[in-house]
Amino acid sequence: EGATGATLGGNVMSPKHVEVWLRPPPRCDLLAERVHLLVDVQVMSYRQAAKILQAEGNKVNSGTACCILRRYCEIHGLQRPDRP
Repeated sequence: EGATGATLGGNVMSPKHVEVWLRPPPRCDLLAERVHLLVDVQVMSYRQAAKILQAEGNKVNSGTACCILRRYCEIHGLQRPDRP
């Protein structure tokens, strides 16, 4: 509990100032939910999902759609099933 001023090994620790920088999430994290909906829920191929994402203004191809879906699984702690 060093940040509350509790002792640690006989020494009193004082609270420290912590600075946090917030930034927008990476593009693949922003698209992860959308790719999941297209590929897993609507049962589209990566190529079909990429075409829809491209029409929505995203620079995505089927390979990046696959990587984004892997990222979705990583974010949610899921194991990605093998898919051709």
